[in-house]
Amino acid sequence: MPKIAKQFIKLIILITAILALGLFVIIFPHAIITDVTGYYRPVLYIMYLTALPFFYALYLVFRLLQERKGNIVMLSVLRRIQICAATIGIIYAFNMPFIFRAGDLDDAPGAVLIGLILTLFPILISVFVGKKRKRLAEEVGGEL
Repeated sequence: MPKIAKQFIKLIILITAILALGLFVIIFPHAIITDVTGYYRPVLYIMYLTALPFFYALYLVFRLLQERKGNIVMLSVLRRIQICAATIGIIYAFNMPFIFRAGDLDDAPGAVLIGLILTLFPILISVFVGKKRKRLAEEVGGEL
C-alpha cells in the first residue's frame, strides 16, 4: 500500500477515534442524565459497553497499518480485530430487545432498523476480517 494511502487511513482512524470519544465523553453522559432519553437509556448504557472493543479495534487497525508485508503478527492482530467486531455485534444482538421495546413504546419503527444495522454491521466486518485472515494465512503459511 502506498505511504500516502496509509497516512490517509491513519488520519481517518484518528478522526473516528476523536469523534467517538467526544460522543462517549460529552454527548452520552448528558443524554443519560436528562429525562429526554426515556426508553433509550438502557440502549445508551449498552453502547458504553461496546466502546472498549471499539477503541481496542481502532488501536489494532492503527497497529496493523504500521506492519510490513504479511507476517505472523498480522494474523494475530487480524484475529483480535475479528474478535472485537464479533463482540460488538453480540453485545448489540443482546441489546435488540431493549431497542425493540424502546421503538415500540416511542412509536419509532426506524429504531429497530438502526438496531439491526448496529448488530449486523460488526458481524459483517468480523466475517470479512476472517476471510482476509484466512487468505493471509495461506499466503504466509501460518496457522489460523
